[in-house]
Amino acid sequence: MKNKITRLAWKYLAVLSLALTSCFARADYLPNNFWPNSSFESGDNLDAADGSGTPTGWTRTGGDPTICQVLNSNSVSPTHSLAVVDNSFDYGEWDSTNLSLAGHANPGDSVVVQWYELYSISSGEMRVTVDFFDANTNLVGETHSVVTGDSSGWTGDISTSTFTKTNETLVIPEGATQMHVALVSGGSGGTQGIMLIDDLSVALQATPQLLSGNFWPNPSFEAGANLDSSNGTPTGWNRGGSDGSIDQITTNNYVSSSHALEVVDNDPNNYGSWYSDQISLAGLANPGDALNLQWFELYSVTNGEMRVTFSFYDSGGNDVSDISYTATGNSAGWQGVVAGSGFTRRNEQVIVPPNATKLLVQLVSAGPVSTTGIMLIDDLSIATPPMPALLTNNFWPNPTFESGQNLDQTNGVPTGWVAAGDDLSICQVTTNAYSSSTHALAVIDDNDNGYAEWDADFVLGTNAGPGDTLNIQWSELYSITNGPMRVSVLFFDAQTNQLSETDANSTGNSSGWSGQITGSTLSLRNEQVMIPHGAAILRISLVSGGSESATGVYVIDDLSVARAAYPATVLSYNFFPNPTFENGVQLDNPTVAIPTGGWQRGGTAGIDQVLTNNSVSPSHALALVDNDIANYGEWYMTINTAGYISDNDAIDIQWYQIYSVTNGNMRLSFAFLDSGGNTLAAQDFNTDSSTNSPGWTGDLASSPFQRQFQRLAVPAGTAQIRVNFASGGASTVTGVMLIDDLSIRLSLPQITGIVPQAGGYNVIWNSMASKMYSVLFSSALGTGANWSVIATNLPGTGLSTSNLDLATPGNQGFYQVIQQ
Repeated sequence: MKNKITRLAWKYLAVLSLALTSCFARADYLPNNFWPNSSFESGDNLDAADGSGTPTGWTRTGGDPTICQVLNSNSVSPTHSLAVVDNSFDYGEWDSTNLSLAGHANPGDSVVVQWYELYSISSGEMRVTVDFFDANTNLVGETHSVVTGDSSGWTGDISTSTFTKTNETLVIPEGATQMHVALVSGGSGGTQGIMLIDDLSVALQATPQLLSGNFWPNPSFEAGANLDSSNGTPTGWNRGGSDGSIDQITTNNYVSSSHALEVVDNDPNNYGSWYSDQISLAGLANPGDALNLQWFELYSVTNGEMRVTFSFYDSGGNDVSDISYTATGNSAGWQGVVAGSGFTRRNEQVIVPPNATKLLVQLVSAGPVSTTGIMLIDDLSIATPPMPALLTNNFWPNPTFESGQNLDQTNGVPTGWVAAGDDLSICQVTTNAYSSSTHALAVIDDNDNGYAEWDADFVLGTNAGPGDTLNIQWSELYSITNGPMRVSVLFFDAQTNQLSETDANSTGNSSGWSGQITGSTLSLRNEQVMIPHGAAILRISLVSGGSESATGVYVIDDLSVARAAYPATVLSYNFFPNPTFENGVQLDNPTVAIPTGGWQRGGTAGIDQVLTNNSVSPSHALALVDNDIANYGEWYMTINTAGYISDNDAIDIQWYQIYSVTNGNMRLSFAFLDSGGNTLAAQDFNTDSSTNSPGWTGDLASSPFQRQFQRLAVPAGTAQIRVNFASGGASTVTGVMLIDDLSIRLSLPQITGIVPQAGGYNVIWNSMASKMYSVLFSSALGTGANWSVIATNLPGTGLSTSNLDLATPGNQGFYQVIQQ
């Protein structure tokens, strides 16, 4: 009889335990919630009868702080809820501590804010407000969720009423680094009533977050059988290990949609393993190719490790390589239980091994069999890296910004780059837009009183030297007000003295801007610069301000630098950008093509063209095709001369031309401008009036180009050179003219004549008024030459200088002129 009573007592206790357990409502948070103290169960004096307790992370404000209360008369989960109880003609407000978004979300991301609410408002309105602040606590975004009257579950009594689930989807504004939530009793002081909230949670919007170009099937585990049960099976996956019950599917937490793959191992004597079907790599990747891997993981592991393993097999089914990524302890987002914990993104890269033809992925619960714990993965994606838009022979390091520290956070630092300026928070790394891989460099500036810049220095060494032209290319995305912002190219000598600076400015919106960083696309940009004499160090900067008042966002990726390889038809030491007209936009479309370097169209549309039916080098030439006797066309551009030429220097100009004109002439013109844009001097080089270039065949495609070489003196005060290529001296001119391989350099001292004079020879050379020269003579050339100085410290007398040599009459030999 005693035993029977004992059994009955245990049965009664079991029923009682079940009943008590069911009394406690289950917390309902968003998967991957990162809002702290969501259920208001952590804090001080929370059971105070007068509601004066304070949840951790919240403070009272308003005209009457006693309106702000903590109640235990009704809640969603466990026992407390946040409330405003307003019977006065004042107002109260609960304010959360500002939450840093670092590690949780970035500007441009969409977040879901969810809470449960219960209210009865007799007059006025109450609200839940979500605010976003920048690093200086300036408000950059605000959303109010306003309520009036009674909530749908209101019964007339707090304790018997039911909560209603509410959510808002918000885009984190540019510049936001902190988030704040408030529960407010009043739109006006006359508001009266009560409002409760509970289970406040915040998470990134649950949309698949996959690598661009993903080829892995069923990446979010949303296809399969019986997926809402833990023993369901996602399509393409199989259970393995010594205990298949360890291998589960869960709806308790996930990154996107509603399911995640997991191993739940409470057995130190067994292990579980999810393994995928083998996926053929044919047409996707070959041995030696890189594969980008990405997944989101959440884990709490004891007594060993769990792992995600990528296994490659050959065509015979043999395992040729296994690469494992292990997990021990707790992941960064672990909150003690699966529900409400946050996933962490993981990015890796592997090289497809020799002979590999298939790929298999595993989620395994055991390093040693004794491992216990839990591990979830979701949004598993695999893709070949997009081909970065890099210049051939690029020598700029870390061009895709994929090497560095803490790169998945806005405060990350790419290798080789440093932040400078008076507000370093402007300098960021973004994963919301890029042209290759997963990261891009950004300046995000909402501070109109400050600025910042990213700087990177590179020692040129053997990659390029003074006189070389550099092609510089990057992908960019921007939205800028009060600009400009800019990419700057600077050169320094070995002692770090600055020699030159070239700014590529941007303002307004780039062509791919869609209103926010996420979803916008980057556009390719090319610039050319010449390395000045004495340069040893190249610096590239991404700068948030032309002036400190500039605000907005500027993102760059795939930054590459290469020495320009020009044909012999381009002058050595050329500093004119894009001399062969081979860089630009839509170059094979004659009437819309735009060569890089700053070229713009003027005059009547359709006359200014880029042609491909004849050229000097490689395939494009700048053209004027004018069939309109009443109008004219013009190409024009301006280049800055700082670092290239100085007052009283001279420039050599070379180009190749073809023309056939009537009713006048066409021309190529050069003007020297001061810093205010005023013309100091100008020179037109006109075609022969109403005729054809030498060798004209009557057909543009078969006619030869004519070389032109000219020299111009640089007037004092010159800051820019303007180039005009125009079809009209008079607007009545018609015909066609092409130019190609247009190059400009600081003039070189070439000997142009040796003229016999009484008692000697007059040596004549191209010169500059700003330089001094020496004349030397040798009776032989080569390694054994003995050069004697005929004259030295000779000042240049303009574009041409001469010296009469009376010291070596009758001697046979050679002259050379040296610019001192």
